[in-house]
Amino acid sequence: MKTWVQALTGVALVVQAGVAGAGESAWSLRLGASYRDFDDVSFEASGLRNWERSNSAGPYGVQNITTAPGNPILAPVILDSVRWDGGSSSIDSSDKWAPVLGFRYDLTRPCWARLALVGNAQYYRLSTDAGASGSAVAPNGFDVQQHQYFVTDTQGTLTPGAVLVGGPMPGTSFSARNQFDMDLYVLDIGLEARATVSRVNFSLAVGPTLTIADAESSQMEQATWASQGPGLAAGGYSQDRSDSATDALLGVYGALGVSVDITPSWAIGLEYRYDYVGDDAGTDQAEMDLSGSSGILSVTYRF
Repeated sequence: MKTWVQALTGVALVVQAGVAGAGESAWSLRLGASYRDFDDVSFEASGLRNWERSNSAGPYGVQNITTAPGNPILAPVILDSVRWDGGSSSIDSSDKWAPVLGFRYDLTRPCWARLALVGNAQYYRLSTDAGASGSAVAPNGFDVQQHQYFVTDTQGTLTPGAVLVGGPMPGTSFSARNQFDMDLYVLDIGLEARATVSRVNFSLAVGPTLTIADAESSQMEQATWASQGPGLAAGGYSQDRSDSATDALLGVYGALGVSVDITPSWAIGLEYRYDYVGDDAGTDQAEMDLSGSSGILSVTYRF
């Protein structure tokens, strides 16, 4: 272990001495702005109340499944079961911008070609929403099934019958709204190869990334229905659910850049970058793929 430490220390001292001997600092600081092309956020499908309560005849509907004792319904009762199929929503263009703070440390002495250690930090604030509304007649993004029931005794027992065959029955309307917010931190460190022709610098950088995604989501569901007879009055309900999660995801990036030296200390540059992130980020209600391309405009100061 001691031998490795001594060897690494010796290499660092040689590199530092070589750069210092050229009369130029090895350190540069970069400040810029990134625009990243994020994929859409995908919202999970969700069932409105009572979707999971099922029997051999199919799921119960969004209506209350209780009747008043002593008021049997001899005619069939039609109840709706409703499920939102899910959806997606794009990130607003204004949320795709992020500040970039970076550094570069030259590992080789000044010449037309150099090797450097580089690092960057970026921060994005992402927000979007998606939803839909519909009715039994016009579902509009919802899956609506209608089932036939009977009340067969004075205790108000609801007995399932067959799935309704035929056209939809009016009386039920519904809506779903999903909101997604994410604080995204992107950190990287890598190696950069840089070639200089006159005052123009061409660079290629690659390295690992750490993406920290702090996400929150919420779902709101609403439904109203018409009266179905004694013991099945008109009604409605509203339900809100929320979830949050923080993910730390590893990835890699590659970048191609060009910059122009304005003065011996100042340069302005443009960079194309692609980030690959191994896993999606999000919550149980929504998720997004964080891999994507970005463009970075920056100003660099050499100390």
